[in-house]
Amino acid sequence: TGEISVFREPSNYANGLTLDLDGGLLICEQDAQRLVKMDSSGNITVVADSYQGKPFNSTNDVWVHPNGSIYVTDPHYRYPLSGPSQEGEYVYRISADHQQVTAIITDVPKPNGVVGTEDGKTLYIASTEVRKIFRYDIDSDGTVSNRIDFADQHSDGMTLDEHGNVYLTWGDGVSIRNPAGEEIEFIKTEQTPANVGFGGHDGKTLFMTSRTSLYSLRMNVQASR
Repeated sequence: TGEISVFREPSNYANGLTLDLDGGLLICEQDAQRLVKMDSSGNITVVADSYQGKPFNSTNDVWVHPNGSIYVTDPHYRYPLSGPSQEGEYVYRISADHQQVTAIITDVPKPNGVVGTEDGKTLYIASTEVRKIFRYDIDSDGTVSNRIDFADQHSDGMTLDEHGNVYLTWGDGVSIRNPAGEEIEFIKTEQTPANVGFGGHDGKTLFMTSRTSLYSLRMNVQASR
């Protein structure tokens, strides 16, 4: 209908969202310093909220691997107001059974957006501090290796289409880069976009959130599965 309504309040300053393999909604709660799951009935359960006995800093973005394991970024920007609780700003891997949390990337300052390919072999991480997008190989044990500089630009949220093209938000729009890192298209928006994702009944509508606006655009491509 085009109408917008409040879905959950308070949200604990929710940031990155994605669906898990069961269709549950994974939510990065920045202020609560945790990753939670909401089921179809609206029930909330905690997926993970700490590493080595200390609370996360401020979970920011999340991606689910085809095997059910979860990758989540944990920088510190504003929340919690008391300051960071971890010794660094890490990217974590949460096992598919949610029983083990492993810091798999510890040397990227301010890791923000995260997304991976549908074959589970490649991971992209955005660093807002060094203004770069990094690409990694995902190894068989879920760790990553072979880091390369994929794009020399800012990005907040990220998504992929069915061809493996990467959608990056920053500045005055969304940059679309092919798997080789070449920019093949640019979507200009009036306000700086923060997050981006495909939706709609056929997965061909691109949604872009910004400071006070929500944009949508019908695409010729579908979301990555």
